Amino acid sequence: MKRSLAYGAATAAALSLLLAGCSASPSSDGASGSDATELTYWSMLTVDEPEVPILTAVFEEFEAETGITVNVQWQGRDVLQKVMAGMTTGNVPDLTDQDNNRLQGLLANNGAARDLSGLYERTVEGEDLTIGELIGDKYDPLTKDADGKYFMLPFTLQPYVWWYNGANVPSLTEAAPSDWAGMNAMLAELKADGRAPIALDADHTDYDRAMVATAIVRAIGPGKLLETVEDPTGEAWDTPEMREAVDLFVDWAEQGFYAKGYDSSKWPAIQTEWAQNKADLLFLGGWTPNETRGYAADDMEYRAFNFPAVEEGGDTTVPVALNGFAIPTKAKNPEAAERFLAFLYAKDPMSKLTNDTLSLTVRSDIPVPADLQDIRDIVDQNAISGVNDQVPAVVPNFDTTVFQPATQALVTGRLTTDEFIEKMRTEQKQYWELNG
Repeated sequence: MKRSLAYGAATAAALSLLLAGCSASPSSDGASGSDATELTYWSMLTVDEPEVPILTAVFEEFEAETGITVNVQWQGRDVLQKVMAGMTTGNVPDLTDQDNNRLQGLLANNGAARDLSGLYERTVEGEDLTIGELIGDKYDPLTKDADGKYFMLPFTLQPYVWWYNGANVPSLTEAAPSDWAGMNAMLAELKADGRAPIALDADHTDYDRAMVATAIVRAIGPGKLLETVEDPTGEAWDTPEMREAVDLFVDWAEQGFYAKGYDSSKWPAIQTEWAQNKADLLFLGGWTPNETRGYAADDMEYRAFNFPAVEEGGDTTVPVALNGFAIPTKAKNPEAAERFLAFLYAKDPMSKLTNDTLSLTVRSDIPVPADLQDIRDIVDQNAISGVNDQVPAVVPNFDTTVFQPATQALVTGRLTTDEFIEKMRTEQKQYWELNG
């Protein structure tokens, strides 16, 4: 499947290969629908995607098991805009899906997402643990609204990490860098050997932003980038820690650490070069093995390491996008939708999802293929934070109108540190004058 979401191909794949198991328990707010014979599901998938036949089989199994028919509409990636439009007319689905940023920004922040706390208390089919016990509280910062209520049920996650081919860069398998000094030394050594250290399609501004935002969070701490963006004066950008993070990318551009043509390529040209051993490192989400395996080199061994801390002992939180489900507050059959979600969460279907689509699930008790083992370990061994420090979910349109264009100019060498700081300060002030 071609990736058309900001958070990657597996964002769609991760929500579609989920098979059987079921349970039922009281809904979170006592809403009607427990005796429903059908439910409506609006999916972000389109009908021509390869996950659709598999998901269709899941619907059939669910109906045979429960007597509840799932009426699905393959709405595509703008599904949540359609859900929000329907909130005024009452024409909404009982179930929908997307990544946590969009579910929070469009549904939860507008009071349109049902509290799923009761769903977290359901016991998974054939197991003694509830969904909440299986997930744990690791992902709560990305799945709870301002009132502490669950607005989504996560199933899969996309950690952003540095990917490399273990067969192509065996030195990284022995010792990946753990701080920025080690990272820079490693990049310089690769370049000195005539290699292309970093693969980046800079036209993909989501990827530029994710890399820069991760470095900024490393330098100033989780939650602090969001605080910086929320400053109406823009002055919060001008700090020594922020400058250190920006300096990193000014230096990378000046040192020529990126693959040739990265600043004029069209995605996925440079990504493809990386998969074919023409570049060494790729900062991308957990969908990378699934997305690139069709054109990867024969010797590909998908390995990954976390974005290094600024200094030893510094921040190592993993930027993560969660993919999952939400139930609109105006759903007619919310209990049936919750029952369906519980049906999906059993260990067997989640194992099939992991192995067939190379998708990392929030169930850490499920063994993963070798291609996913590094990211499983990285997530399990570190705290997590939202990609771009939750800015897209909290500050509408700032990410796409201000931050992404600035980070693209930064990584392509068109801005100095002073110029980047001034650009962010000025344009952020203008943003808040218009949107404050």
